[in-house]
Amino acid sequence: MTFRIFILSLFIVTFAVGPASANEVTKLEVWGQDSLTYKNRINVFSTDGENWNTVDTQKLTEFGVKIVARCRWNATKKGNLAVDGFDRVSEMKGYIEKYGSSYLRAEYRYENDSGINPIQICQTALTKELAENPNKSKLQVLADGLKISLPAVLHGRFQLTCNKSFKWGYKDIESVSTKVGVIVNCAPSAIAQENLPKEPIEPQSASYVPVFKDVKFSAEKPVYAQKCPALVKFGGMIKANRSGEMKYKFVSKEGVESPVFSRVFGEGGEQPLHTWTETVDKPKAGARLAGTSQANDGMIHRAMTLKILEPEEARTEMAANYSVNCLKVMSVVPQKPAIGKIKIAE
Repeated sequence: MTFRIFILSLFIVTFAVGPASANEVTKLEVWGQDSLTYKNRINVFSTDGENWNTVDTQKLTEFGVKIVARCRWNATKKGNLAVDGFDRVSEMKGYIEKYGSSYLRAEYRYENDSGINPIQICQTALTKELAENPNKSKLQVLADGLKISLPAVLHGRFQLTCNKSFKWGYKDIESVSTKVGVIVNCAPSAIAQENLPKEPIEPQSASYVPVFKDVKFSAEKPVYAQKCPALVKFGGMIKANRSGEMKYKFVSKEGVESPVFSRVFGEGGEQPLHTWTETVDKPKAGARLAGTSQANDGMIHRAMTLKILEPEEARTEMAANYSVNCLKVMSVVPQKPAIGKIKIAE
């Protein structure tokens, strides 16, 4: 009696609990393909030899994913990969392993630009190629063709179905989003090839014109003769061949640097340098200013340096020499008039 109750209980538990958990998806991990091959490409061709304008919808493209999938009780599994903008036209190829990873793939036909726009991609690549190779003609690029690799550019959804087993239970379905890549093949144009000039076109050598042209720099006066301290002013002109920016600074003999100044040119021409000043005083007895020479005549000889910093090819230095003669100012004390008696002649 006890044994029959046990068997009946086991039967009830199996049918009560089993269907509720049978065939459940217990694990699903998905990765896009690691690398792209000729199978993962879309062909775009030109009907006029002037632009890539048509997608080859007869050429099939292969997409695949690597998966790890598990179903409870080892139920049979089925996978499906959907890719935006493409219609799957073949069965999924590959076997879903019970343990370890599997690789599933299928063939697809391009349907619309909900995923990517291959024609626009080819046109953008054409513009980029011409910008980077100014000596190459548009016809030459169309005749040669272009290939653009786009890894992980398309949105895909992999769906795993764990089927019913033992004629009971239920199907369990789970989906995971993933990314797949594609190669857009902008196919060589035979029309463009025919329209190429028969004689080779010699590339035009473009001569480089530097921004910097010339600079003039000097002290306001070559010699300052005055009471010290003396304020020395510097200025000049900087010239450009074309539009651009030039940066510079002033450096004293002691190594004191000015801020970095800038002049921006909209076209070739000249602009004044920023005004810069330096204060020079007569050294104290027994002392000597750094970077200063003092002649026997008492003159102080110094220099200020202009450094061109940018553009790099224009880096140069120019010194403005000047002299200071610190004059002595004599104080004059007025004398009192002599006080005396005036004698009147009789």
